[in-house]
Amino acid sequence: MLRPEKRLWTLEVDLLINPGRPSSPVTGERSDLDVARSAALGLWSCSKSRKNKIALLRTGAVPQLGKLLQCDSDTVLIPVVGTLQECASEKSYQELIQSEGMVEHLVKRLKKQNEELQRHCASAIFKCAESDATRTLVRKYEGLDPLVSLLSKTSNKDLLCAVTGAVWKCSKNALNATRY
Repeated sequence: MLRPEKRLWTLEVDLLINPGRPSSPVTGERSDLDVARSAALGLWSCSKSRKNKIALLRTGAVPQLGKLLQCDSDTVLIPVVGTLQECASEKSYQELIQSEGMVEHLVKRLKKQNEELQRHCASAIFKCAESDATRTLVRKYEGLDPLVSLLSKTSNKDLLCAVTGAVWKCSKNALNATRY
């Protein structure tokens, strides 16, 4: 029998991999987006501890989160990017985010008009920009201009902090610095 935390990870990863349309005893059917959002919210909640980040990495859910980055629904994107930005404090996640092509989607989501989503994307970029390869990818996917334009949102201090960090880290690359 699986330990309770292992069962939780397995359920959430299964939901991400194959959301299907499980019926709910209260509402009947749920949409794939609802299921994906619920799974991402659960993972986001669990991703606050280092132990859980390591467990999540072992489940193979990170590429599935990357697939969900292609979704257009902000209600799904926010917990997905929130999970990624929490996990990006670990080097192994930074490398996976880069190698799985997620930097492009994080940059793309900076351009959406949702400040919470922009904040999580900027925070993930900030954490992943430890690597010069990620800093180069941010420039390649034209993320420098959106980051700089977000600096004008001075009323949202959390967004401003995340964006300032991302700009600072990206400016460590000489070619990026000349763009600023």
